[in-house]
Amino acid sequence: MHLITVVAIGLAMVSKTTAILIPSSPPSSAKPVDSSLLSVSIEFFTFPAYTQIQATTNCLANIATLRGAEPAIRIGGTTQDRATYNPTLSTAVNYTVASPADAPASLTYGPSFFSLASQMKGDVTVGLNRQLNNQAITLQAAQQAKQSIGNLFAIELGNEPEFYASNSPVIPSGQSWNQDTDAASEKSWFSTFSGSVGNIFQGAVYLSWNAGGLLSRIGSDGARFLKSISRHSYPQSACGGASTNLPSLMSHSGIVSYTRQYQSEATAVHAVGLKYFLGETNSATCGGGGISPTFGLCRIVDRRLCATGRPERRGQAVFSPRHHRQLRILFLGYLVNLHTVLWCRFCLRVPRYGWSQGGHARRWYQRYRRICCLFLFQCAAPNSSAKQQLLRWQWYTISD
Repeated sequence: MHLITVVAIGLAMVSKTTAILIPSSPPSSAKPVDSSLLSVSIEFFTFPAYTQIQATTNCLANIATLRGAEPAIRIGGTTQDRATYNPTLSTAVNYTVASPADAPASLTYGPSFFSLASQMKGDVTVGLNRQLNNQAITLQAAQQAKQSIGNLFAIELGNEPEFYASNSPVIPSGQSWNQDTDAASEKSWFSTFSGSVGNIFQGAVYLSWNAGGLLSRIGSDGARFLKSISRHSYPQSACGGASTNLPSLMSHSGIVSYTRQYQSEATAVHAVGLKYFLGETNSATCGGGGISPTFGLCRIVDRRLCATGRPERRGQAVFSPRHHRQLRILFLGYLVNLHTVLWCRFCLRVPRYGWSQGGHARRWYQRYRRICCLFLFQCAAPNSSAKQQLLRWQWYTISD
C-alpha cells in the first residue's frame, strides 16, 4: 500500500489537501480493461487522405505501443450514406467540393479504398450505404471489403438512420420512418447480405435512438447476423449555431452522469453475447465549436476512464475480449476544422493523456467530487500498481 497526497490548487492558492491510499494489487472490484479501449473512427470520405498523413501512422503506432494492442479502426460516418461503390474506379475515392472544409453531397469509391483499409493493423469496421437503397451496389462493396480486408471485423449498413430525410430512397413507400421501420430495414439487409459475406454486421449505429431497442425489434433470428452494436455519443452540439460550453464539458460529475446513460443498452447487448461500442464520439457534433484540442482531449480522457474505472455501475460496460464483451471508444475526426481530434495536419502535439497500458482498473473517489483517482494494474505484475491516473478538472475565469 502506497500513499500519495493530492493538492487542489486554484489561482496559486492551496485550497484542499487529501491523502489517497494506493493498493499494491488489484482489489476484487477491479475490472478487466480491453486493450483496444481507445480506438479511432475516421469519416468515410476522408479515410484515403488520412492514410497519406504521416501523423496517422505515428499516432496509431503510439496508441498501439502505449496500450499494448493495435487500435480498432472504424471507417464511416455521414458520407458513407452518400457514397456509391464503383468497381471500375481507379482511385480510392472521387468527389468534388466547393471548399476543402465541406463534406461532399455525393461521392464514389473503388476497390482501392478497401486496399487502403487492409493496411490498417487493428480490427477494421467499414460503414456502407443503406440510405440510397441500392442493395446490389452496396452488396458488391461488402463483398469487396470481405475479400480485401483480412482483419475485417464488421460491416455497418447505414449511419445514424434516425436522421434520414423523409424522402430517402430506403424508406418504404407509404410508411413513416421511425425505429420500427429502421429495424425492419436493417434486419432485411442483414439477411440479404449474410449469405455472401457472413454474419459480420455492426447494428444500430444510432445517435439518439436506444441501441438496445434494435435487438428487441429484430429478435434472436435477427441478432444472429450481428457481431456488435454501435452507439454514437456527443454530449454537446455545435450544429445550427448552437454553442458549446467548456466548463460543462469538463465537469467530472457531469461526465459520470453522462456515461451512466448507456448502462441499460450495454447490458441488453451483452446479454445476447454481442460487443457494445461507442463507435463514434467526441465533445460536440458539427466540429466542436472552437473547443481547443488540449482541453477537449483532456475531458474526453475523463469520459473514457469513466467507462473503464467503474464498470460495475454501468452494467459492466467494459469487458475482457475473451468474454466477447467490451466497450471501445472511437474518436471521429475530419482533416479540416478540427477541434478535439487525436491528430491532424496542424495539431501534431495534442497531448495523449491517460493512454497507458493497464490490465485492470479501479476508481476511487475521495471527499471532493472533482477529484478522481483511477489505478491501472498490469496483469503481468499483479502485485504492483502500474499507473495512477489522477484527474482533477477545474475551470477558472481570470479577469482584471
